[in-house]
Amino acid sequence: MPTSDGVGSAVGSWAFGPRLLGFLALPFVHNTLIMRCVIAARTLCIIKLTVWGEEGTDEATYRLTSAVQIMGLFHVAATCRRSSPQSLKELLFKNNLLSTVQQVHNTESVRDVQFSPHQSYVFVAVSENGNVQLWDMRRPERWTQQFTAHSGPVFTCDWHPAEPWLATASRDKTIKVWDLSVKPTLEYVVPTIASVGFIKWRPQRKFHIASCALVVDCGVNVWDVRRPYIPYAAFTEHKDVATGVAWRGDPHVFLSTSRDHTLYHHVFQDATRPADKANPQGIALSCRMDVSHAYRVHVNPSRTAKLAGKLW
Repeated sequence: MPTSDGVGSAVGSWAFGPRLLGFLALPFVHNTLIMRCVIAARTLCIIKLTVWGEEGTDEATYRLTSAVQIMGLFHVAATCRRSSPQSLKELLFKNNLLSTVQQVHNTESVRDVQFSPHQSYVFVAVSENGNVQLWDMRRPERWTQQFTAHSGPVFTCDWHPAEPWLATASRDKTIKVWDLSVKPTLEYVVPTIASVGFIKWRPQRKFHIASCALVVDCGVNVWDVRRPYIPYAAFTEHKDVATGVAWRGDPHVFLSTSRDHTLYHHVFQDATRPADKANPQGIALSCRMDVSHAYRVHVNPSRTAKLAGKLW
């Protein structure tokens, strides 16, 4: 982006600690503006510098370790006229004003990013290749933990508001709950009938999580992860696939959106309970021709105690 007189320009975005705080368009000849930026940037540690010149454009990320380096960087930029990007970089490195920041890039697209409610500087990123990466913003050079969570792309994730759990959902038609208190440990698996596009923990209910499918299922399902094979509650008002859920801080009220261009306000007492409609009986035949039969019974506490006494 050369100016009318051919003087080059630089654009920088800088970070104070873990937060990205500023963006600067810097003509090389505006010394007053430069000095203001130096004063404001005494604790500057990382700068992303883009240089436009007559010979092209160059962009890179650099680390600045002292206020001296910061002032020196802007002094060189201010006094260097009609410079190409490459010659400006060589001059900055020659004066020990820049050192390249090591960057670790994902080879796959990131589908979702969520900050931890337990540690403000920790966030998680889930990727197309089924991997989950935990990052610490105080150490941006490399993820702190990485593990493979699913056999297909991970589309969404959500931190549990009270426990050190991370829920992930994927095209492999599963919702998985991981305990991240020490190392990633799989706690629960919820199989679904379709790829899952969105999940959200239910507030004030430790084991309940809501989900929306990407295809086939148009409803919003709330699961009890301890009983994974049938939804705890289902909301079937939408006519097309649901795309999002937002709890209103109350475990009994939430909003949902859909591809059918509608926004629904749900009350939990209106939910259908699929478990109530499930067949209460089952039968199975083994390869040895043994038959097993299961059926629903009403539990009598005194009778249960007597049976337990006989068994023991």
